[in-house]
Formats: sequence, C-alpha cells, structure tokens
Amino acid sequence: MNYIREKVSGKKKRLIQEGYNLDLTYVTKRIIAMSYPGEGFEGFYRNPIDQVAAYLNTQHNQDYMVFNLSCRKYDFSKFKGIVQDCWIWKDHHSPPLDLLFEICDLIHGYLKGDKINVVVIHCLAGKGRTGTIICCYLLYTGKFKSVKDVLYYYGKKRFEKEGLGVNQPCQVKYVEYFYKLLTMDYVIYPTVITLKRIIFQGKAPAFRMRGGCKPYMQVIQVKNDKELYSTQKEAIKYKGIQHDLQLDKPMPIYGDILIKVFNEGMIKAEKMFRLAFNTAFIDDSCQDSLQFSLLDLDPSQLNKDERFDKNFQVIIKIERCTKCNNRTSFDMLCEICKAYLQDEEKQWIKINALIKQYKVPDDNLATELLFIKKEYDDIDYAMQLKRSEKDGDPKDLLEFEERIRAKTIIFPLEQTQQQSYIQQ
Repeated sequence: MNYIREKVSGKKKRLIQEGYNLDLTYVTKRIIAMSYPGEGFEGFYRNPIDQVAAYLNTQHNQDYMVFNLSCRKYDFSKFKGIVQDCWIWKDHHSPPLDLLFEICDLIHGYLKGDKINVVVIHCLAGKGRTGTIICCYLLYTGKFKSVKDVLYYYGKKRFEKEGLGVNQPCQVKYVEYFYKLLTMDYVIYPTVITLKRIIFQGKAPAFRMRGGCKPYMQVIQVKNDKELYSTQKEAIKYKGIQHDLQLDKPMPIYGDILIKVFNEGMIKAEKMFRLAFNTAFIDDSCQDSLQFSLLDLDPSQLNKDERFDKNFQVIIKIERCTKCNNRTSFDMLCEICKAYLQDEEKQWIKINALIKQYKVPDDNLATELLFIKKEYDDIDYAMQLKRSEKDGDPKDLLEFEERIRAKTIIFPLEQTQQQSYIQQ
C-alpha cells in the first residue's frame, strides 16, 4: 500500500518513521502540511485517516489545530485536536480574498497561545491550497520580505523536486494580493468595473483536429460561485491572430472574479484556461484594459502547452466609474457603486479590521511562532541556497547539499529520515 501512496503523493516529502509512512511534512517546527486523511478505499492511496490521527495524537496530544481546506468532511472525532473546516475554496483555484486573512488570524492566535501548539494544514493533495495558506502565514510573521522567497522556501521544504509548490498563477497572485494588503501604508477598497469584451491575441490555440478552436467564456463571482455571464450561445470559430468575445451589453463586475474559457467541441466542451483577479487591485494605472500573458493563465505551465502560441495573451477591455476608484471608502461611493458593493462591504470591513490590528511580530516572536527555538530556524540558510542556485556556485551548492544530507543546518526536519517531533 505504501508503494501506491508514494506514487500518488509524487515528489512531496513524506514522514517515514516508527512504522509511519505518511504524506506529511513539517514545513517548520510548528506548521505541518499534509494530504487529505482518507477513509475507506481512499485510505489505500491517500493518507489513511487512522494513521494520521494516531501520529498526531501521539506526537502532539491535543495541542494541534487542523485546517481542512478540501471542502470535504471526514470523521473529525478521531483527532484530539481542533478541526476547522468551514471554508469554500475549489481545488487549483484562488480563494476569496478575506479567507486568507481569516485563516492567518486563526493560525496566529493559536500558535501564540502556547509554544507546544502546532497547526496542520491540508487540502486534497496538500499542495496548492495548503501552500497558499502556509506562504501567506509565513509572510504574516514578517520572516519573509518577498513573495518569491516564501514560495521558494515552501517548495524546498515540502517537495523533493524543484519547481513544485504553489504554482497555479491565480494562487500566486492571491499570495501577492495578501502581502500587498499587509504591507501597504494606505487602505484600498473593491471597485465596480464594467466588462465590455475580451480579446485573444496570437495564433488560434489548436484545440480541434484541423487546428483552431471555438472559444466561449463564463464569468463567475467567486464568493457565491455564481455564473454572471456566458458567451456559449454566441461562440464562433477563432480565425487569424485575434479573436473577440463580445458581450451583448456591458456587464458590471466587482470583488473576486473568475473567468473560465472553454472550447465548444462537437460532443462536449473542453477547458482551455482560466484567470482570476480582484477588482480592488484595479487602479488608475490599468486605464481601460487588463492584460494577461500565457504565464498569468491557469492551469500552471500553460506556456509549455504546444496548442498555444507562445505570445498568446488575453486583454480584458473594461470601463471604470468616473467618480469612484479603489481608494474610495464605502461611505463615499456614488449611488451606483454603493448598490453593487453592499455584499462586498462586510468582507472588506473584516479584511481592513484585521489589517488595522495587525502588528508585524518582532524576530524573536516570529522565530518562536514558527520554530520554537532559533537553532531550528533554517530560513536564512534556505535564502543562501536560493542565491547559490541562482549564481550557480558549485562550491556553495555542494556545501549545502552535504549539510542537507548531514541534517545539521538547513532543513533540520528532512522528511525522508525525519525524527520524531519532541515537544519542547
């Protein structure tokens, strides 16, 4: 069974010790990433729930909190710790923006409560959604100063292979949104924009046997997973090097927006790509359009899909309110924008309240929150490794590889031979 589970978990670092073989990684001393605890048949290829519960209950007693991001239920009673699971977040997609702040606030409060407390975060595979939350919280502690660094660190700690981790462009974008809101010295608010049309530029993606495609789009409000508009009935073949998806009338959109694009097939529709954004981050620099290159589109590594022109891009033509922008508070909105943004107001009051009360932990507290003790803090070494990989210094890389194998400095909880966690 372990062979099947190892194949399913892929390149993720596993906990192998004392009879356990689990897709479970200590990203830091106090933050655990794992895959879904499966019951019944699912336990044959995912983490068996009884083994996961036994490990956590033995190693951490009741001093742990599980964050279930999978949108699925299982037998929570097997766990001595607390299980949090009230969030809606689709696999491979970006989350509602307020969810990131809500979860980070819960993690922070729990880890501050007692030094022996740990958090356990999982989705299904324990990769993208799990990593998005972990990266956001690592930024929240102030131990990282850039999104690229925190993504690198998570990828290095959770995976055996380079280039894995949080790699869906929409999820990376929302980590960037989170960090921007956390560090900016002014307050922003959602805006109402009018979606006019979407333009594809570049040679038509080859989704049909004879080349080309017949694309249509769905515009979705993420918060309630509501389809706002579809162009399926108006789908026509993509010819030449530019294609327009026209709306029969301009459509107001606001908040977290997801746009899915499909190819209208002979039998069924085929997914082409999707993109996501939040209108609070559309400012005066955007003027009348939003642009997305192939690297900005989901799923990840679309730039390696031979069906797409390497210069393919999506341009969303928009119109912004002449009276309001993303610095306009809710009480100063024009009547039109105020009517649309009633539901968003509650979400943003919560976000801005959490930001207002947020204080960057000092280094000692941040170290305690993540590692308990300074001697377990491997962030500086990870960043040195990142610089060495970039510079390609063979001597430095060899030295770091030897340290990793010896388990002396970087990544003291190397998962392939991970020792038991000892409560301090």
